Amino acid sequence: MRMSFKLTALALVLPLATVLLVTACQGRPSESAAAPAAGAPASAAGAASKADAGPTIKQLMIAPIDPLTDIVWDSVATINTPAGIEERRPKTEAEWQAVIDAATAVMDAADLLRTPGRPVTHPDEKSENPAFELEPREMQALIAADPETFGKYAVALRDAMAVAVKHAKAKDAEGVMAAGEQIEMACESCHLKYWYPNQVIPTPPSDSPSGAKK
Repeated sequence: MRMSFKLTALALVLPLATVLLVTACQGRPSESAAAPAAGAPASAAGAASKADAGPTIKQLMIAPIDPLTDIVWDSVATINTPAGIEERRPKTEAEWQAVIDAATAVMDAADLLRTPGRPVTHPDEKSENPAFELEPREMQALIAADPETFGKYAVALRDAMAVAVKHAKAKDAEGVMAAGEQIEMACESCHLKYWYPNQVIPTPPSDSPSGAKK
């Protein structure tokens, strides 16, 4: 089991936006971005108008989802320090409540991600890591082409956070840790489909000396 739950990809890129797909701030969504997702119910037009006035997917990922997910992930961890192995667990009522509050807030944010027509970013934004991630318009096209799957990933995140809440209320640290793995799977599955589907995972370096024949 890993020492901490934080995703490598998230740790590298989430400062510019994470959960999912992303790229950022102020401006009015374009007509294509604001259009209701394919297959959305007839009331989607009204929902899309609400999304126009609300946060983009990137903004939701930057806050509250990313920092509050970190609170849940970091609440239970096994850390190798110079002094030895540190087992991090919530100990006080306040620390357990912080985990509950963070997970509950992410559950609410996951519901917002599912709003039909919510744009990935504002129209003038570009990818900050084009070699690593898709452009926002490409992400938007993928979501519009398959809104049901995108919604399922958001529900998976919500459900995983609900598991974390359940175990935190029971003061079950191992349960929170297991929920952290479930949260990670929900996030990374979505990111791999909508954010960086073309990423190339480097081959681990060989233990053989450079130039050695196999």
